[in-house]
Amino acid sequence: MRISSILACLACAAAASLSLQPWSATRPGPCTFEVNVASQESGLVQLYFDAGRGLSEQDSSIQPILAGQPRLLRFELPSGTLRALRFDPLDSYAKMTLSGARIVGPSGATLVAFAPGQFRPNYQIDAMRVDGDKLFVETSPGGFDPQLVIPLSAPIVIPRPFWWREILGFFTAFLGGLLLVLRVGR
Repeated sequence: MRISSILACLACAAAASLSLQPWSATRPGPCTFEVNVASQESGLVQLYFDAGRGLSEQDSSIQPILAGQPRLLRFELPSGTLRALRFDPLDSYAKMTLSGARIVGPSGATLVAFAPGQFRPNYQIDAMRVDGDKLFVETSPGGFDPQLVIPLSAPIVIPRPFWWREILGFFTAFLGGLLLVLRVGR
């Protein structure tokens, strides 16, 4: 086997690993924001997170909800320090029920739980009512961007995922390339 073949395998493995952008500040972290949602209307639910650049579409996650079909929504969170959370219950008029809002770690353990009373109306919310562990929300008729804020008592730190996946991917690609070169070289 020639050195040039080994170097070619290393270059291909590096290219495959770098495409995953392990250094990216906005890549998804190992944690998710989860909330149980029931709605009388279908639409899109959106979670905004301020990871140091303010609240923007770029730093948000969207999940669909179907009328009459309660479900657990999971929004990926980026690694880093979260300074603010905003929950947009639907992109139109709706009556919704929210419960069980929390940030979940990679093992499934709750890192931060949000009580229904922690949600605050921000824009185009006509009514809110807490009943036990549920939050009932009615958005404004004709509204197109209803918003709830979730005040944080302190910033939430989401750890960066371990690089072992990228390292494993690098060695897998390298080994695959090396085996291919050995097989072709026969």
